[in-house]
Amino acid sequence: MSAQENPELRVWQFLDGLPGHEKQSDALVAALSSRADLDVLRISWTLEGSDFFSNSMQRGNSPDLLIGAGHSIHFPLLRAKWKYGAKAVLLMKPTLPTFLFDLVLVPEHDRLVLKHNVFRIEGALAKGSGVAASASKGIILLGGPSRHFTWQPEKLIGEIDTILKRDKDINWTIADSRRTPEIFSQLVETRLKKKIVHWSDVDNDWLENELAECGFTWVTPDSISMVYEALTTQGRVGIFDMNPLGGGGKVSSSIDRLVKVGRLGRSSLGSLLQQLETFEPLQESHRCAQHIIDTWFKKSKGRYVNRSTA
Repeated sequence: MSAQENPELRVWQFLDGLPGHEKQSDALVAALSSRADLDVLRISWTLEGSDFFSNSMQRGNSPDLLIGAGHSIHFPLLRAKWKYGAKAVLLMKPTLPTFLFDLVLVPEHDRLVLKHNVFRIEGALAKGSGVAASASKGIILLGGPSRHFTWQPEKLIGEIDTILKRDKDINWTIADSRRTPEIFSQLVETRLKKKIVHWSDVDNDWLENELAECGFTWVTPDSISMVYEALTTQGRVGIFDMNPLGGGGKVSSSIDRLVKVGRLGRSSLGSLLQQLETFEPLQESHRCAQHIIDTWFKKSKGRYVNRSTA
């Protein structure tokens, strides 16, 4: 689609203050912007929610498209849909009936029944990067205890140590996250003599930029959002072996499937260079954006034609 053919869309992006949800909706908006001329209004619902609709007449023209993720966003998204007639897109498995939304983008592992307004995606949406990854740069991403996998600090430190010693020609960065126990981060630094980049010391764009440059990424499988974010880059990605809790579950099954199809490596199977000979970055945000454009919007002599009503 050339620039001259792009539809013009007014988008309201509802944000609930959670970084993971914001990253997903940002990824969809970024993908849409390559296919449409967007006028985006970012709405921080936790700050603006109390009087948003009473002041909405001061915000200019009505929206064409509404985007949001998070349970607290369900009702404002629907209220805007009913008030303005815009299409409402929810980026998660809803806690309200699915039919209320025009489109629900839901991960395969959530196993939501496939209906006309359900669009299944591979994991969480992420912007991705077209930057060429460096074969001499790698990153190790640490999550923390979860309900999906057994957290075994000693075993994990041993696997990290193996990677650092085996792949000495790679300049490794180790980064923790909100869920990483502080005592574990300290243990890694003490045992492995390797400084950790703490999530609280970097800005919101640090991980995205770092992942884009790394040719090799290792992630603890409990951090499913980090796994999928890494898979949108040009680098090879692997997960540390952890025992699933409760006989597995949807996250464990999703990880196993990604390993089986050759998208992910495992720490117990050697270096990523040996395991993953070829790989293609995930581009789910672009697939979703194209589906939205193809389903509802196309260029006309005016602004656009909504295919569902035209």
